[in-house]
Formats: sequence, structure tokens, C-alpha cells
Amino acid sequence: MFVCVQVSISFAKILLQVTRPRTAVLGNIPRTSVYRNIQQYPEATMVPGVLTIRVDSAIYFSNSNYVRERIQRWLHEEEEKVKAASLPRIQFLIIEMSRKLNFTPNFYIYIPS
Repeated sequence: MFVCVQVSISFAKILLQVTRPRTAVLGNIPRTSVYRNIQQYPEATMVPGVLTIRVDSAIYFSNSNYVRERIQRWLHEEEEKVKAASLPRIQFLIIEMSRKLNFTPNFYIYIPS
């Protein structure tokens, strides 16, 4: 019985990780070319006009809507911050997935004015 509970909990955790992958907004660490999660590294700063996002899992049919909605929410939130602070509007979205794909490390999306 106890083994069944453990297996069920493990299966639920795996299912949750696949359907809701961790995502993060990345910022540049000053005086380096390194980008890190802005929540974990308060010194990391975002590049004006660019939103850089990392998705920590491969994108599958089961999680594609979640990832899309999360990215759209971040874009909307950043546009609101940009308007309030009179900064350059977001023109580029970079989705960092280098550890998840075999064919190309990043997607660069131009957002026309």
C-alpha cells in the first residue's frame, strides 16, 4: 500500500513538471555576458526593449498552452511597466531553451511597432 502511494505521488510530480514547466525572466549580470533569473539574482538587469525568458523544460502538446499563456502574461506585464516608467517598449522576445532543443538554441521573435 505504501509503495502505491509513493508511486502515485511521484507520478503526480512528474505530470505537474511536464504540464507546467518552470519559466523565468532573465536579466544580464552587470559587466558580464551572463543572463540569470531576475528573481534569484537581484543584481541582474533587463535589457531595455528586450524580454528574455527561459523555459526549463521541453515544450510538448500538453504544456504548450501553459507556456504560451505565461509568455503572453509576461509580455503584458512588461508593457505595463514600460508605459509607467517611460522606457523603450518591448521590441524583441528571446526564449532561451538551449538545453531543451537539438536543432537551435534560441528563438528570436521581432515584435513590430
